[in-house]
Amino acid sequence: MVAFITVAAPFIYIFIFSEFTGVKTEQVFLDLGTSFMRVLVAYVISVAAAIPLAFFLGQGKIGDFFLPVFDVLQSFPSFALLPLLVIWFGIGNAAAIFFLVATMIWPVLFSVLSSLRLSRKDLEEAAFIFGARGWKKMFLFTLPLSLPGLITGSIVGIGEGWEAIVGAEIIGITPGIGGFLNSASNRGDIPVLTFGIIALLLFLFTLNKLIWIPLLKRSHDYAHE
Repeated sequence: MVAFITVAAPFIYIFIFSEFTGVKTEQVFLDLGTSFMRVLVAYVISVAAAIPLAFFLGQGKIGDFFLPVFDVLQSFPSFALLPLLVIWFGIGNAAAIFFLVATMIWPVLFSVLSSLRLSRKDLEEAAFIFGARGWKKMFLFTLPLSLPGLITGSIVGIGEGWEAIVGAEIIGITPGIGGFLNSASNRGDIPVLTFGIIALLLFLFTLNKLIWIPLLKRSHDYAHE
């Protein structure tokens, strides 16, 4: 029942409030869906790049040598890349997705790396004794160990991704929920602007409640099994 209410709340809110504001319901869902797909695609790319990088940086002296370089890169403001990406790819999905990857990859990378570097040596030695080497060690020891960091980094990364995509859409990459909010702001339409902000908050709350919180709990259990 709680899960149903959590899922239904954003939809019910959007349908009801649309009646009072005159906003087209399908437009709100389209804008939310566009922003969501951009974040989702960028997240998949970020994870696909971050996990191998984390394994590479976790390898002793080689990782120690390259780690400061990546530490500097994560400090670079991703919004500074946006004008260049727009010049290269135009105003559209490609620029938005590359911009999001530049924003989202760092929390994922450093959270996974932290999980690997803080691993207990006795567990690693036990895995070695029981024959976990090469690919077997990767799948049976390293990946389970990295899951809590991956989920934690994903939660942070996706949060930063939503902040970034809304900002990018407000300043020109449209359509999307950021463009919806910007349009309401330019018209001085406070009720619609408030409606859009609350709809976005409810949507993100639903994603966290149904996906990320259960995954975080499961990843901690899995890492200790």
